[in-house]
Parts: sequence; C-alpha cells; structure tokens
Amino acid sequence: MNRKPTHEARHRNSERKNNSADSTSGPLPSTPRVGRLRYLNVAPFFLNNGPDVVLSVSPRRLGEEALEDRVDAGPFSLADAWRLEADFEPLGGFGIAVRGPARSVLLFSKKPMNELGNSRIGITDQTATSVKLLTVLLELREGVRADFRRGFSDEDEARLVIGDDALTPSPEIKAAFPRVFDLGREWYLWRERPFVFAKWMVRRSISDDRKAELVYRLDASLRRFERDPDLTARLAAEGSLLSAVQIRNYLSTFVYRLGSGEREAEEQFRSMASGLFADREF
Repeated sequence: MNRKPTHEARHRNSERKNNSADSTSGPLPSTPRVGRLRYLNVAPFFLNNGPDVVLSVSPRRLGEEALEDRVDAGPFSLADAWRLEADFEPLGGFGIAVRGPARSVLLFSKKPMNELGNSRIGITDQTATSVKLLTVLLELREGVRADFRRGFSDEDEARLVIGDDALTPSPEIKAAFPRVFDLGREWYLWRERPFVFAKWMVRRSISDDRKAELVYRLDASLRRFERDPDLTARLAAEGSLLSAVQIRNYLSTFVYRLGSGEREAEEQFRSMASGLFADREF
C-alpha cells in the first residue's frame, strides 16, 4: 500500500533538491584543487560563482604545482598544458587567447628585434610560454638567436616582462629600454592568427561529475563577465594601480572560449616550436 510522505519527509526531500540546485553555494566533498594566478586576465573565471582556489604566484609556478600533485585544475600556460598532457586534459574549451595585442606580454628592448642576435635578454621568472613565443619570433621570423637568462641584469639588451608587471612598467625600465614589442601583436602581424597563452586543464583522474561541476562554475562565471564586464572591472580595480576603465579595456582583448581558430593556431605554434626546444631549458 502506497503512503503519502510525511511533512518531515517532504521537508527533507525539498532540502535535498534545493541543495542540488544551488551547487555553487560552497565546496563539494573532494572538490578538485583549482589553481588561480594573481593576474588580472584570469578574473572573469573567478567571480562569485567561480570555483574555490589555491593561489599561485606565476604561470611557471602553477605548472610546477601540477607536477608536484598540489593542484588538479587551472588555467595553465600553453607550454605547461603540453607538458602535462599525460595526466591532464583540456577542460570545457576554456583558455586565454588574443587576436592581436596582448598588452601584458612585452619585450622591452634597446634594439630592434632583428638586431638582438647574441644579445642578452633577461626573462622574468614567471614565464613558461612567452619565452617560447619570443624564441619563435626571433629565430624563425627574424633569423637571430639571442642569449636568454632567467632574471634581470644590468647587462641586458632586452627584457621580457609579462602579466601585471607589464601593464604598469616602471619609469626606469621604460627609460632604459625604449623599444617595446607586444608579442601578441608581433605574432598576429606575422601569422595573422590568434595566439593561445593558456588553456584550462584538469587532472584526468578527477571524476566526470567533478569535471562537469567545474565546467558549470567556470561557464557561469564567464557568462556573468560577458553580461557585465564593467562590474568585473570595478571589482578587479580594487587594490590595482589601473582604473576600472583601463581594466575593462584590457580584459576586452582576451578570448576566453577557445574556438577552431585558436585550436588551429595552437597546433601551428606547437609545430613551429617543437624543433627549437629539445636541447634548451629556460
């Protein structure tokens, strides 16, 4: 004989439904450890309904943390996304790409790019992909090979600076290195293609339902950004040296949902880079 549920049972069922619907209200058991960079250009992924995160200081460090089994997902630099492929897979088609200037991947130089052969170039400790892009531009486009060194020195003829440091360069670096090359722009002028700087990746061993939950949260955060980029800019401007207007203009340069054009450009860059780095470590 069928019984009608009691008031208490109906209350429990309703509570379970509400908790299921409000899946972004807090961390779930065994939630993947998500790495977040301290860069403005990742802000659209981490609004109120974005995932809980572990902060990482740089793209290069985030890749190292994945290898150390300290994070399970994140917006990894393209070079690290390739390096992690045995244990990680792309997540939701999300990434960070540009179709022109990147504004935060800059080469400050005393010389034109085609005169940097054998010149010492200081590279920030933060970079994993940008140094490879610069190498491809110098060697395959300009036909010169530079001397890359981690860190900066008074002997530098040029310096590669990325992230928020490139957005607000010091007066000293601008005075010492008057020529400034935006690597996103340089790639586009040369190949007329987008450039993918980062891809969201997730550890393959994470369960499918956890991957789907993470995709849902990232997508919801991106949709919020797409609906109201001004709000995202205002939130990101708190504590920043840039104004909300400057941040909005900066974020508008990025493609966060990677399409066929970005995938084709990534494969082209990978093919070009594959022969250059077998015997090098940056």
